[in-house]
Amino acid sequence: MLKRLQILFVVGGVLGFSACKKSSPAPRGAAVVPDAAAAPTMLGRPATFVFAKTTDSVAELPRRYLAPLPVSVAEFKRFTEGDVRYPPETHVKDSMCAGNPTALDAVATAVKSARGQAEALILSYAELNQFCAPNKAYCEQAQQWLAAPELRRLGYRFLANCSGEGAATAFAAKDAPDDAVLAWHAAPRSAAPDCSQRHGQALAAVVKKEPSGSANGRRLEDATRQLAACTDPWVTPTLLAVHRSASGKMKSAIALALRRAHSPELKAVFAAACVAEPDAAECNDNDAPRGLYVVPKEEPRKHAEPSLASLEASVMDNEQPGYVRTKALYEIATRDRARALDVVRKLRLNNGELPSPVRVAANVITAYQDP
Repeated sequence: MLKRLQILFVVGGVLGFSACKKSSPAPRGAAVVPDAAAAPTMLGRPATFVFAKTTDSVAELPRRYLAPLPVSVAEFKRFTEGDVRYPPETHVKDSMCAGNPTALDAVATAVKSARGQAEALILSYAELNQFCAPNKAYCEQAQQWLAAPELRRLGYRFLANCSGEGAATAFAAKDAPDDAVLAWHAAPRSAAPDCSQRHGQALAAVVKKEPSGSANGRRLEDATRQLAACTDPWVTPTLLAVHRSASGKMKSAIALALRRAHSPELKAVFAAACVAEPDAAECNDNDAPRGLYVVPKEEPRKHAEPSLASLEASVMDNEQPGYVRTKALYEIATRDRARALDVVRKLRLNNGELPSPVRVAANVITAYQDP
């Protein structure tokens, strides 16, 4: 496979920024002599930046880009951490979203070879491309997978990013997986909500299966929010049953997702949630239904700033997601740059190497460089 590579030649060997300084006026009557080494002129003035010259060349992709994709959850974790035995994560993501047949075939091959971990691996690959803006080739391949029993779940998960009549028909089917139906309906595709009864059935089924919303929390909220705007007679009993089935924080989240509901029963659930949580964003939204609750006027609450020790603990915790650790490291650096550098060194000593997201943050904010 060939890929176009763009090579940047930096003029003068160094590319950098210079501080702006107000120049002193020349003595009256003195001639202004231009600097012999001045940069090329633009519109009659010395150029602030010298623009690099670029050339295009064609070369083969490095071998790493053509390597097989992970076939287990453990391998997928190493893949997202930048293990050089696998193609770069961003390359795989971009190729999948672009509908590249080689990349999509590689995903299908990995799922077929998953050795009993196919379901977990499908979810991992689906999370990788959840923000895709897919093209026709991507969506057509996802629909083709629906016809293959071993790839059907993969097809539904990838098709959740697609719009159009074909996707709508696939997700309206009774045998479509509930969590995939939920993922498809959770993404707003137009100003008008999609009031499919299959949507309500899938939402009720997923909440009943996982009342705390451990795996699909955000999707449950988004799907509830979409369905709450519908006026069909079956919507109110369905959403009331969903709310009853939920537990813990998920119960509150579903109640707050009902702010655009039309029926008095659902409005009452939303109002009660706002009484319990008056600081919730949904309860202070200008577009929320009026006259349902009264939020008492009070001084803004001061939220305690996390301690540096707690932030350091988050960075050092290997079980925390990469974005949580990265955010904590940035927060430390804004308050104590020296401590941030010390945390990076500790992490390097403990782990042997820095996880990919943390390594990028470390290089940006602490001038730390891998040895």
